Amino acid sequence: MFETPDPFHPAVAYFPIVLILLGTLTSLLAIFTRKAALFTLFVLILAAGSAQYAVQTGAEAGEEVLQKDPGFRSFIEEHSLWGDRMRIVAAAAAVFALIGSSFQRSAGVRRILLLLTTVVASASSYCALKAAESGGKMVYQHAVGINVPSGSGSPSPTAAP
Repeated sequence: MFETPDPFHPAVAYFPIVLILLGTLTSLLAIFTRKAALFTLFVLILAAGSAQYAVQTGAEAGEEVLQKDPGFRSFIEEHSLWGDRMRIVAAAAAVFALIGSSFQRSAGVRRILLLLTTVVASASSYCALKAAESGGKMVYQHAVGINVPSGSGSPSPTAAP
């Protein structure tokens, strides 16, 4: 009924970007409300997990592309670097959210920790956007991972594994 996308990385790469941005926005609300703090914790844990999965699928896709054309190494390394940074900083934001939401009785400490969560989540958002930007440049400017059939009158690019 459903086909698995091939390559899989582009299909999962947008989840951590959206979740990290959402977690950053809700972390601002979490400074002022306890319910938002729990939702932020949930979103940032999902963001960190999906970022880990996106990095894994990206590493596999990058290896396949490099086997076909090693000339794309610098583009893939830059994208991979930002993806790794995003993964690490998203995990740190989730940890700060966990610690901040555990201080239910001390509103001052909780707010300070959730403010730190917002700062770290903002850094994670920056890394996610830089990873997305470098990924977009790879595909749309340099055609990394794109197959264009030869001999056809009009090229119709399809994703390559």
